[in-house]
Amino acid sequence: MNYLCATGAVTIYIRYRHIGTSLDGCLPSKPLYRVNKASLAIGMLASSGISIVGNFQVIDRVLFDF
Repeated sequence: MNYLCATGAVTIYIRYRHIGTSLDGCLPSKPLYRVNKASLAIGMLASSGISIVGNFQVIDRVLFDF
């Protein structure tokens, strides 16, 4: 599960850099840079959250009280 989270984080970072370089060739627009940074932050938080949730194991056991 952690490999999947790391892969997701790398993918989000690559997308962030790709959009950043695409915006450098355009007219300067600060709202697009802010949206790009916000999407990076949300993506990294989501990837971290998946990692944290994935590390909690659910064990199904039948407990008998004697």
